[in-house]
Amino acid sequence: MIYSVVIPTMWKSNLDKFYDTLQNFCEDDRVKEIILIDNDITFEHSIKSKILALSKIKYYPQEENIYVNPAWNLGVKKSIGVYIIHMNDDFYITSNHNITSLITSHHNHINKAVSIYGISTSCYIEEPTSNEIYLTDNEGRGTGWGCFFIIPRDKWVNIPNELKIWFGDDYLTKHVLSNGGKVYTFKNIKASPFSQTISSQTFNNILDNDTKIYMEKYDK
Repeated sequence: MIYSVVIPTMWKSNLDKFYDTLQNFCEDDRVKEIILIDNDITFEHSIKSKILALSKIKYYPQEENIYVNPAWNLGVKKSIGVYIIHMNDDFYITSNHNITSLITSHHNHINKAVSIYGISTSCYIEEPTSNEIYLTDNEGRGTGWGCFFIIPRDKWVNIPNELKIWFGDDYLTKHVLSNGGKVYTFKNIKASPFSQTISSQTFNNILDNDTKIYMEKYDK
């Protein structure tokens, strides 16, 4: 089982937590590479050098912000993994697990059908009831789902580049379901609040445009 991790970043998250999560990936033998798409090359901070020095980082700086969905497409194009983990730079686990717990849960539960695995909305609001991570296929893609999800590389379909930030996960889950696959969610962990990086008002116009494009062209 070989995993590639794809992470777009604008360096606006909790960078210490981001570094710790990347270290978790580096310590897991199943993870072969971390593809970091830098959407803000002007950012300067000492921790950036530490992050880029991590053993499994493959660094792809962008001259301008290409946004999340195009960055996901680029990351998959550059990847070698059998399975691709897509993660927001502000996603980290706050309960008694680490990021490799999710990889193990996926590894132990891989469905032969074309399946995609993401994070349940409950993970952002509920404390775990035990040390066991649950998986369900009857919840579907909820709020915050796209902050961390896993998809087989050979089942990836490029998200239309006109969708900049939102609805990329909707587009992918719709594709999986239309091809007989299932949408699974990880449950019973506690994760960081979602969408911290894009909470700025400057992204409202992009949200409006992404919503209009998706609803008119792809939500059929």
